[in-house]
Amino acid sequence: DITGVTVAGDGSIWALYRGERHWTSGSFRQDNTMSNSTRIPENVVMQLHADTGQTITAWGAGQFSMPHMITVDKEGAVYVADVGRHQ
Repeated sequence: DITGVTVAGDGSIWALYRGERHWTSGSFRQDNTMSNSTRIPENVVMQLHADTGQTITAWGAGQFSMPHMITVDKEGAVYVADVGRHQ
């Protein structure tokens, strides 16, 4: 699932996806903890060239459980929200 897309100041596109992880009605227990809290083993953050769509960089393997939102500030710092880890 693609869960977020943003455009950086340099025009590059940043995309966030969950790999094989899908948010379903069973993803969270009643106490708001994840049913499967293992971290996604593949890169989930990608920077793409705006004209070609080619990957410039990719990272995040093993860092996120349920990434949900991405943004890039004017200095180029990338921020990702992970609802699975409550961060």
